[in-house]
Amino acid sequence: MAEGFLRHFAGDRFEAASAAAQPTQLNPDTIKVIKERVIDISTHRSKDVAEFWSQRLQYVIRVCEKAKEACPIFPFAVTSLHWSLEDPAAAQGAEAESGCVPSGPGRNRRARP
Repeated sequence: MAEGFLRHFAGDRFEAASAAAQPTQLNPDTIKVIKERVIDISTHRSKDVAEFWSQRLQYVIRVCEKAKEACPIFPFAVTSLHWSLEDPAAAQGAEAESGCVPSGPGRNRRARP
């Protein structure tokens, strides 16, 4: 999700990539909800952070507590940030069932520098 939002809103200024400590398949519900916001992430894939360990990166932004614990440092990152956002994949209840989760990067994207 984060990669899709950054590419959509700032793709002319940033080269975006996202990764996980334990990559899985993209959640079909996430693809659907993001597509409703006119952002197509259906061709994205879940990547392993190991693909990026040795790269020189201007920014590394971790977006959930699990990522903060599992990926504490990137040795060649110029700036490392942590934005504590709720994980929409962990949502439960009526909002999760309807696909309308009011948390995560979509809710917070305009509040960040």
